[in-house]
Amino acid sequence: MSELDVDESRLHQGAASQAPALYSLQSHNVTPRHLIIETDTSCSPAVIESIPMMPKFRTDIASLPIEMLLHILKLYYLYFWDDPPNGTVKDLQWWLILNVCSTWRQLVLDTPFFWQKIWSHWHPEIVNLFEMRSKPYSLTIRRSPLGGPGFGDQNYDVEGNATARLLTTHMDRIRSLDIEWLETLWLADVNTHEKMYNLISRCVADAAFPKLTEVFLGSCTYYRAKRSMKLNAPKLKFLILQELVLDLTCYPYLANLTSLRLRTANLTAEDIIPLVEACPRLEYCNIRTEQKTTHHLLPEPQPLPTHRVPLRALEYLNISGLQWLSLARTLDHLEICPTANINLKLPPAERHGDHPQDVFRETITPFIPSYDSLEISGHAIMLRNSARPGSLAFNSDDSDHSVLASLSEKLTYFSLPNVGIHISSISIAKIGADQVPEIDDIRSAFSGFPSLEVLSLRECKDINNFLSAFQHNATMVVCPRLRRFDLQDSHYKPEILLGFLEERNANDALLSIEWLRLVQGLFTEKILSDLRAYVGVLVEEPPKEMDR
Repeated sequence: MSELDVDESRLHQGAASQAPALYSLQSHNVTPRHLIIETDTSCSPAVIESIPMMPKFRTDIASLPIEMLLHILKLYYLYFWDDPPNGTVKDLQWWLILNVCSTWRQLVLDTPFFWQKIWSHWHPEIVNLFEMRSKPYSLTIRRSPLGGPGFGDQNYDVEGNATARLLTTHMDRIRSLDIEWLETLWLADVNTHEKMYNLISRCVADAAFPKLTEVFLGSCTYYRAKRSMKLNAPKLKFLILQELVLDLTCYPYLANLTSLRLRTANLTAEDIIPLVEACPRLEYCNIRTEQKTTHHLLPEPQPLPTHRVPLRALEYLNISGLQWLSLARTLDHLEICPTANINLKLPPAERHGDHPQDVFRETITPFIPSYDSLEISGHAIMLRNSARPGSLAFNSDDSDHSVLASLSEKLTYFSLPNVGIHISSISIAKIGADQVPEIDDIRSAFSGFPSLEVLSLRECKDINNFLSAFQHNATMVVCPRLRRFDLQDSHYKPEILLGFLEERNANDALLSIEWLRLVQGLFTEKILSDLRAYVGVLVEEPPKEMDR
């Protein structure tokens, strides 16, 4: 089969037989012919017979038990849907298995599994064939925003009429719905977009989908206004909305929703809180927005429920691009399980009137007692708990207006009395030499981590200031509980490290470092011998670039 050359010529209307020209299959020294299906009269001969079968083509796989053969054919079929499908000719290349032998052909024709996914912009003959072959089983209806001559494929659903017909005809069978409009401005036709939105909105609003569990509705990203959409699907479990919001009247149908993705501009806490409150079984929530009203006043905050919304089933929450005040109000009204993984993309500080440092502290500080481990890498910060699952991560951009832009600012915040007391492990990675704070700033910050037991400084260009800062004086002992030190792939002077270890050990044996990791081959045997005199366990590992 690897020798078959597929000519991806598209469907043509208006031929004498009114049949689409699907594929022209060619092989060296072999002349393809059409297969006449004598035992099947319910399919569309014009479509099926346009797929030729190779004569005298034999395969031992055809002799396998039906169950095993069917499993193999399904794997082949799924291969063409492995990547995110786009409705192009690639999605029909699995039809090649129809030309191998009559056993394969009949098995595929009689198995609804192969006919349950329909792209609305396919040739009507193809759509009708899939509708008929899949009966009475569930359907997946998709509409690609990219179909058309510009992408090498003809689009028979430019105005959305085929999509509308499929929705109204098969509302009782549709299990998965994936409908998109044009996504980019250079492709956009505002009138077509409006017609599509109104058409799909009307079809969906007027229908009831008793079996629908998965929905993706995507409008164009350049549209500024939040557009609402009604959806009557009581079994809905997975919902993705792009540049759309769900109508409030549909919230009662979200009782079974477990996964929510919302990519819509200008979202506020008023949009988010009522929505997630209607989803008591929500496990995955990904909210991405951006403020496209920079030249206008942001809307006045509206009253929110006085109670907190419990999200006991939540395992993952991502909020990106939400304006500071809305972010604070959203998190303040959510009761999130400590085992959930929370990821926040922090907006730049320059966009907002309130000082972002103050808002950040009010927003994040209540979560801190749930964690004991702090990880800092570049502009990313993550909090974990060593005893259970769950994390809190937040990222900011690299502008001068970012919240906690410098390492010094990060350490200063987390060393506050009501924050630093909870931290027993700190990991700092991939810090450039120009990002390392001054010795006094490091000493001041780490004095706020009295419970710190583990410190990791990995892949940092220069950590001499850290080592010097930990050399305590007569009035202050920095991190008295510190016992484990990880310096893997970081750069420092051996004499400064020795001075740090010697001083910790000389003043009080209880302050000595019990475990130290460093790069193998970095020091001479003399220095290693001196290090072992001050450290309980010395671990040497190859540098990261030498790992296999």
